[in-house]
Amino acid sequence: MKRIILSLILTIATIAVNAQSGTVHELLSYKSEILKAECHYSIYLPPDYESSTRSYPILYFFAGGEGSSISFIQHLKLNFIADHSINTGASLPMIIVMPDAGNSDSGFMNDIRGGWNYEEQFFEEFIPFIEKKYRVREGSPFRSIAGFSAGAEAAFLYAIHQPDVFYSASLLAMGVSPDDTYENTKKWIREIEGGDKLSESVIRTFYETHDVFHLLKTKTKEELEQTRWYIDCGDDDFLSEGNALVHIALSKKEVAHEYRVRDGGHLWEYFRASIPEVLKFVSKCIDEY
Repeated sequence: MKRIILSLILTIATIAVNAQSGTVHELLSYKSEILKAECHYSIYLPPDYESSTRSYPILYFFAGGEGSSISFIQHLKLNFIADHSINTGASLPMIIVMPDAGNSDSGFMNDIRGGWNYEEQFFEEFIPFIEKKYRVREGSPFRSIAGFSAGAEAAFLYAIHQPDVFYSASLLAMGVSPDDTYENTKKWIREIEGGDKLSESVIRTFYETHDVFHLLKTKTKEELEQTRWYIDCGDDDFLSEGNALVHIALSKKEVAHEYRVRDGGHLWEYFRASIPEVLKFVSKCIDEY
């Protein structure tokens, strides 16, 4: 027994001595020609990034609400969680990029009225900018996307729209509801400024390319399985029914995915507990490649 206790103490001591901290840079800027705006992002670089010359897998992580990248550090403590996960070997060292959604009501989504094509700039400007500036491993198997709340909805759409770009998508309390019907979407669009001037065909096209349930219904099993899916939503979350329906839709098409329901609501505490599992899932997908 004494030997076991001594061995455990030595193991813990070794982990503590070898533990390293990653580096966080908040609110860095880049110029977007598509958006005609100065945009911002925050980034986490793994513990050995500065001391090595190797390249790393990358995870693009979208925030909910107004899409501010600061929430990942201030509320979710993502840097401490990632450090622990990497130092203990629970996940691979990876770069985590947290873009800001900007000052538009549409956030990470394109504005149906035009003038805010965030999705285009993300794929055409932001990803190339990031993966040229930092040492990122080449190829989609080493590129993942994740998000929570409204950011998870955007992550889902990005993965569906560009399935060859991301290998996995992790969706935490995705912003979906059984009420996301065409009629309700059209009503919402008609009520926003300038929405009453949009044609029925424009609204219909927007709905068919941006509604999660419509896409789950119309995409084939083979198309959906181009992405490895991870879904997590608390049992007390007001979005739990919508996320359960996403799980059911994938299951009916026999699309492989992971679905988690834990005790909790739409809270920072819940999302903090979800991050280690996201990092493990991303790492597992890379290892299985």
